[in-house]
Amino acid sequence: DENKILDLLNLYTDTMFTYPALKMIRYMANLTYGYRYNYYGSWNYVFATFPYPMKTVDHGAELPYIFYSTNYSKPEVTGSLNADNLAMRDKLVELWTSFAKIGVPGTWSRVSSGNYYIIDTVSSTVNVTTFESQCNFDFWAEVERSSAYSVSSSLISLLICLFL
Repeated sequence: DENKILDLLNLYTDTMFTYPALKMIRYMANLTYGYRYNYYGSWNYVFATFPYPMKTVDHGAELPYIFYSTNYSKPEVTGSLNADNLAMRDKLVELWTSFAKIGVPGTWSRVSSGNYYIIDTVSSTVNVTTFESQCNFDFWAEVERSSAYSVSSSLISLLICLFL
């Protein structure tokens, strides 16, 4: 069932990546530029290997675009050197090069202003303020507070066992 798979993926993403990252970002908000990469392109590792017919974007999916390297869907072999993939590569390289050179990734706002940059299309320019609520931050913070237990790999392992 695709819904169960997506629920499990969301649970894993929230507890292993998103919630811990957002906690750290809150501590360093004045120094941090946050973004969520949602572009589903054919250079993505999951595109070539995910066994279910769903469009998902995984942790690190932007790396083949930044470094133009992938072992799973070689652009020159698969014919995926299309305009959108090349434009996304150019956009990410520009943002990260700017950040490396001057400490500011283009027009990207700092998290302290309450914004996260959503990269889901080649022309993404949106800074959104609802990222934390979309990622269930308050829910996981309450779980952590009420249980006196840090949301971590132990919790995700327990929950996965319950689902299986």
